[in-house]
Amino acid sequence: MIHDIILLGIQGSGKGTQAKRFIAEHDVAYFEMGQQLRNTDRTTELGAEVHTYLDDGKLVPVSIVLQLLTEFYTQLDDEKLVILDGFPRSVEQLEGYKALTENAGRTPHCIEFMLDKDEAIARIQGRAKEQGRVDDMDLESILSRMQWTEEETGPVLDWFKTEDLYSTVDAAGEMDEVYDLFHAVVHELVD
Repeated sequence: MIHDIILLGIQGSGKGTQAKRFIAEHDVAYFEMGQQLRNTDRTTELGAEVHTYLDDGKLVPVSIVLQLLTEFYTQLDDEKLVILDGFPRSVEQLEGYKALTENAGRTPHCIEFMLDKDEAIARIQGRAKEQGRVDDMDLESILSRMQWTEEETGPVLDWFKTEDLYSTVDAAGEMDEVYDLFHAVVHELVD
């Protein structure tokens, strides 16, 4: 039985958009690392530590990320389906995730959102104009993040493929088309 659906893919592929639509229609839990980090309570010891990294524009160490994930899981029914958006993204995160979830008996499956890099860039820049996101306006910054993601998540994707815990969704279509594909893959996995 699949317990965790892990969404990975190039920036701009629509992972978060599709996940949010899915959870609005189904009784599943959602864990998006960036949002979890930003939402930590600064008045707690863990939150204060998280925000020292965020405020300095640094990556939060995996040990802290795993503390947040552990807290998230302790508040869930053990059988509840979880969608993890963009986590784990590195081998170090994957190893921590596996240690945490294997002990809890949770089975993961990765869905990669497939999208051509040029299309992804066009979407990101369009989003930047609509939402005023400064970090998405600079092409060099976008390409740098994409390269980092490719280098870091490549081995993670390879592990899921090797373990036969991997599916893809063609993210190039219109939003509703992509959602229908995503929805079908998830239902096939959990039914």
